[in-house]
Amino acid sequence: MNFKTVKNIFFIGDSESIEPLCEINRKSKIQSYVIVSKSLKIKLKKFVKVKKLVELNNDFKNFVKSNVKIEETLFISLNSKWIFNSKIIKFLKNRLINMHSTRLPFTKGGAGYSWLIMKNDRINSQTFHFVNRGIDTGKVVFSYIDLVPPSARIPREFMDFDYLQLQKAYKFFIDKIKKKEDFKIVTQPKYLGNY
Repeated sequence: MNFKTVKNIFFIGDSESIEPLCEINRKSKIQSYVIVSKSLKIKLKKFVKVKKLVELNNDFKNFVKSNVKIEETLFISLNSKWIFNSKIIKFLKNRLINMHSTRLPFTKGGAGYSWLIMKNDRINSQTFHFVNRGIDTGKVVFSYIDLVPPSARIPREFMDFDYLQLQKAYKFFIDKIKKKEDFKIVTQPKYLGNY
């Protein structure tokens, strides 16, 4: 699969990782938009358009339609507190991707770092997958895998390592898009995973 032209990226979620990813977009000449919950206190550079919402409803759709062409845009969920209903998924025309910080389908849902620590799993994976109605069950677009260093022992240390890996993975992902390279789409096996 090839995403063809990507001129815009909407980040949907609440994450401290958003700002460095917006900087990667800026350097790649991609316009960043950020949709966050009203409760998040976020300050981003002036080149990023931010919209605070309580829920993903008509306000969200109107904001998207008034700013971009969906066919030239990717929508990336990053620690999103919202559940994407089928109307929103359809509206975004299969261009909604979740960035998940563990290997799928093995560790779906939240509390990924705690699961890794309890299972003594040192494999860090940044998994980019299409969003569907399930919990982290969409087809995988891209994975970036590395080992968590032995010095990481508590969730915060896993998160600090993951924060850097997320940026590396995202940069690699954007570079592939800019080069118009194909992504091998992989269906997750339904018989594996925690949910």
